[in-house]
Amino acid sequence: MLPIDTPDNLFHDGNPATATLGTILTAAFLNGVQGELLSIQAAAGIAPDVAQNQVLTAIQSGKLTSGAAGGTADALTMTLANSGLTALTDRMSILVIASAVNATTAPTLNLTLGTTATGVKTIVKGADRPLVPGDIPGANYPLLLVWSATLGKWVLTNPASSIDLVSRMGSAGGLSFRNLLINAGGTFNQRGYVSGAATTAANQYTLDRWRVVVSGQNLSWVANGAVNVMTAPAGGVEQVIEGLNVLGGTYVLNWTGTATAKVNGVDVAKGGTFVLPANANATLRFSGGTYSMPQIEPGTVSTSFDFRPFDKELAACQRYYEKSFPLATAPANNAGLTNYLPQPGAAGQMMVVGNFTFKVNKRNALSAVTLFNPSANNSQVRSLQANSDFSGCAANNITECGFGIAGTSPTGTIAGNSCAVNWAADNEL
Repeated sequence: MLPIDTPDNLFHDGNPATATLGTILTAAFLNGVQGELLSIQAAAGIAPDVAQNQVLTAIQSGKLTSGAAGGTADALTMTLANSGLTALTDRMSILVIASAVNATTAPTLNLTLGTTATGVKTIVKGADRPLVPGDIPGANYPLLLVWSATLGKWVLTNPASSIDLVSRMGSAGGLSFRNLLINAGGTFNQRGYVSGAATTAANQYTLDRWRVVVSGQNLSWVANGAVNVMTAPAGGVEQVIEGLNVLGGTYVLNWTGTATAKVNGVDVAKGGTFVLPANANATLRFSGGTYSMPQIEPGTVSTSFDFRPFDKELAACQRYYEKSFPLATAPANNAGLTNYLPQPGAAGQMMVVGNFTFKVNKRNALSAVTLFNPSANNSQVRSLQANSDFSGCAANNITECGFGIAGTSPTGTIAGNSCAVNWAADNEL
């Protein structure tokens, strides 16, 4: 719209006493004002009539700079058909209504202004930080995006992970750990299970806390940012939730992927709710497709994926399975030295070789403790000085806190010689 046609582009009153003419309102100017106001109404879908505040209503409606996302969860599109803009401008703000949870750390938006596509642009958080999966938590979530000409990216000002940090704070200031599932990201693999390897028994555990139901089937996965996208076989992959962690009441399940889900044998859809009794174990099963970032939490509305600190998630896994090996080493005989012990007695004697304390207390005293020889292919304690093995070694006095190992020392050894042994303790449900 052009300004009024006066030397200073301002309106002036006339003065009959001095024969000064007032500003003449031309048709061109009035038509320009009218056109500008009507275009605001039209962009908001408001038909002109005699009602007042139509322009105000149009502006407040948000329709000028908002719309529903098209495309996919990580490649969003949106069109602002009547915005009047043809290019992105620094610090322009838009509201995009999401259609699904983001699964990657670098989702994009291709915004069309009128008929002009502005191109595929990455969405980041403040300080040019990448998103985490679940920062766009799902359908109908309003994304407040600001264009940064400096970054050449859209900045998401309301990522769910930042918001949820507040909602997860308890009265003591700690995280509430609302996801009942452990190793939901699928990144802990203490057993060293190989992706896609056929299992040899029913309900065989693979990744920590996840078991393949049918013998001969497998669990596979691919990395996707900070989590894995897992593929469940037709017979299913399960996690059993310990009843001590179930308060009881209504819970909601969500995940990304194509797999179907059951809780205690009953089909549950994404975002579906169900009731769990207090203090009773519950079983989640995924079958026949992919699944990532699964979450079971109290209530009726799913929230963004609950990322937990590495050490806390590992400790949760170790309640059910713990090993003496380095985290990246699969338990096996002849895998190298990790635990050293002094031999307590002379050669040829049955003795308690050592006592071991678990890093995390187990569910009960029924852990299956398997011994591994660090230097030979058997399950005996190794004498390092004699370069030979104990005999008859077995774990004993197993409690939820730890265990001992007893065995007979080999010939050619004396008290104080160095010994070594590795172990793994399984206390799964």
